[in-house]
Order: sequence, then C-alpha cells, then structure tokens
Amino acid sequence: VATGTPSGVTAYGHVWSTRQNPTVNDNKTNLGITTQTGEFTSTLTNLNYNTIYYVRAYATNEGGTSYGKEISFTTRPDMVSRGMLAYYTFNDETADNVYKDENHGFAVGGNYIDDTPNGSGKALYLKGEEYVSIGSNLVEGKDNWTVSMWVKDFGTGPLFCTNLQFNDIGNPSFGMADDGSFTIKMPNPEIYYAKGSCKNMVSLASYQQGKWMHMALVGNTITNKREGTFLLYINGRKVDSVIYYGKLTGQGSSMIIGGKSTSYTSTTGYYPYMVQVPDPMKIDNVRIHSVALSDEEIKQIYEYEK
Repeated sequence: VATGTPSGVTAYGHVWSTRQNPTVNDNKTNLGITTQTGEFTSTLTNLNYNTIYYVRAYATNEGGTSYGKEISFTTRPDMVSRGMLAYYTFNDETADNVYKDENHGFAVGGNYIDDTPNGSGKALYLKGEEYVSIGSNLVEGKDNWTVSMWVKDFGTGPLFCTNLQFNDIGNPSFGMADDGSFTIKMPNPEIYYAKGSCKNMVSLASYQQGKWMHMALVGNTITNKREGTFLLYINGRKVDSVIYYGKLTGQGSSMIIGGKSTSYTSTTGYYPYMVQVPDPMKIDNVRIHSVALSDEEIKQIYEYEK
C-alpha cells in the first residue's frame, strides 16, 4: 500500500524481489494510469514457498519512477508431500483423506470443533472410546514411514494404533502411558531388542499446557534392513530416539486414531497405554507418509500447519 502522486501517473503498482530494493526491472504489477491519490493494493503472484520477499510501491510519470518504503515478508513453507499417503484435516467435518480420493477415514463418535492449531478450519474432539477408523494399514510392508498429528488436552491412552488379527497391536502404534511418557509398539519383541526404552521415551505430560502440540513419529530402517531408529519430534524438533535391532516394517490390517487398543488387560505391561476407557483428546491434521521424513521436513510441516 502506498500513496500516489496528484497527476500525470502513467504506471503504478508494486515491485518485488528476493533481493532488497526491487525496481520496475524486477517482478511488478501495473495498475495503469491515474490522477488519484491514496492507498492501493496489488496481488503478488508466482511466489516460492518459505522465501523472503522485498516489496515497494512505485509510480511513474514523465519525470521518472519513484518508490515507496520497502517492506518484507516470508511466504509459508511447502506442505511437504513426499511419500504422503493420507492427510486428515477434518475441515469439512469428515475424516476424509483430503490428499487423495482414497484411504478415507470414518469417525466413530467425536465432535468437530473450532479450536484448531492455527485458528482456522476444524479439529476433532474424541471422548473415551470414540475414534477414527482407517480401513487398511497404509504402511503395511513398508520399512520407512512417518505419522504426524496435532494433539491437545490428551491423557493416558492410544493416540494412534495399527490392528493385527487376534486382537493384537501392530506397527506403527503409539500412545501415552499412565506415567505421562510416550510409548511405542516395538515389533517382534521375542526376536529383536531395542537399545534404550521403547516403553518410556520422553514425557509428553511435560509438554501439555493447554496448548496444541505437534507430534511426529518416524520409523527409519537402516543397515540392510536389520537395524532401525524410532525418532520422536515435538513442535518441529527431535526430542528422543530409540535404536531398534530389527525391521520397523508396518504390520496390521487397519489403523485407528484415538479410541482404545484392540486388546487390553491393565495399564501396565508391554503396552502401558492399554486402558479400558482412554482419556479424551483433541486431534487435527493427521498425516501418514510412506517415507522417513527428514528433520527439515518435519520442521516444515510444523511451520506450515501451526
């Protein structure tokens, strides 16, 4: 927005560039001839993601071109689509996959709410045994995957579970134990073992302050598929990891967001987030990727959605 000159303006608008002090030789809009003064608005096009741009107003007459005060802004990051299989935003008050016309979810109970991480769209509030059902395991047979989601006001219970037959829990599956720690399902525990604790990773309770929290779990199989790493990210930053000797292959027939585990006996034992009635939770922007996203990509997702 800038102020024009009283008369004789043959061209005016805005100029912009990734370099400071842009001129009419850079990108520009041309709003034509005017004899008016006051504010005006231009639409800037063909901008790149996550880039700093510098903008100035300009006006041209027979005496030359003059420029207004320079301002700058940063465009939002890319949404990160590498390996994306599903993206559940809940904005249309459904659990549909908005990235592809497949792998849609179905909400069993729950309420769509206006309280969201970025103040727009909808989120989903799940109480007790309410959940979102996904009819297949989108990462079945894949040794690398990423699951990310925003959560708020949650407590003990599953956050994301993959179901095996015979009422067992598959991979990936994770939740919060009754001591507040992040807990993941360790594949094939009878054969392989983990260096570190899969049952008690970083405390999720310490992050809960009535605010939305972005969480991402990355399964990354390395070393000829005989060793892998679980990587946990909170709000775009890696906060914990577990080295696992064995494959992190996705296993199971279907997936559930929220709800309860497919089997439970107590709040202790191998899956300490197994509870008969999980605590309520708010969730939004659930992503499933068939690749192990990088540190930078996880940060990009956080910046894109917050």
